[in-house]
Amino acid sequence: TALAQCGMAVAYILLVQRAARRERASLRPRWSDVGGVAASSWWLFLRTVSLRICVLATVWVAARMGTTETANYQIVATLFTTAAFALDSLAIAAQALVGKARGEGSGMQAYAVRLTRWGWLAGIVIGILAAALSPVLGHAFTSDPAVLSALPATILLMAAGLPLAGYTFILEGILI
Repeated sequence: TALAQCGMAVAYILLVQRAARRERASLRPRWSDVGGVAASSWWLFLRTVSLRICVLATVWVAARMGTTETANYQIVATLFTTAAFALDSLAIAAQALVGKARGEGSGMQAYAVRLTRWGWLAGIVIGILAAALSPVLGHAFTSDPAVLSALPATILLMAAGLPLAGYTFILEGILI
C-alpha cells in the first residue's frame, strides 16, 4: 500500500509539473494567496482539529477502560465511519445542489430545507438498520464473547445518534 501511494504521489507530481509548464505557471506558492486562503478557511481548520481531538479523546477513554471496551469502541467506530461515508455522500450532493442554485440565482433556501430533511431521513434509515442488526453485526468483526455481549448496546447508542448525524452532515455540506 505504501509503495502504491508513493507511486501515485510521484505520478501526481509529474502531472502537475507538466501542466504547470504547459500553462507557464509557477509551482512556488504566492504567500499572499496562501494568507488569503488561510484567512477564509480557518473555521474549517478549527473544525478538523476539533474532530481529531475528539477522536483521540474517545480512543484514550476506551483504552483506559480495558481491552473489551477498546475492541467494542473500534468496532462501533468502524460502523460509524461507514455510516458517515454514506451520510457524507449526501453532503457532497448538497454542496453541488446549493452551488447550482446559487449559480442560477434561484431559491437556495428551498434546496437547503429539502436537503436537511433528506439528512434526517437518511440518518433515521441508517439508524434503524444499525439498530435492527445490532445483535448480529458484531459477528462480522469478532468471536470474542465479552465483546459480542457488550456490542449491541453500544451499537444501539450509536444508532440513536445517526439521525442527528445525518442532519449535521447535510448541514455541513450546505454551509461549505
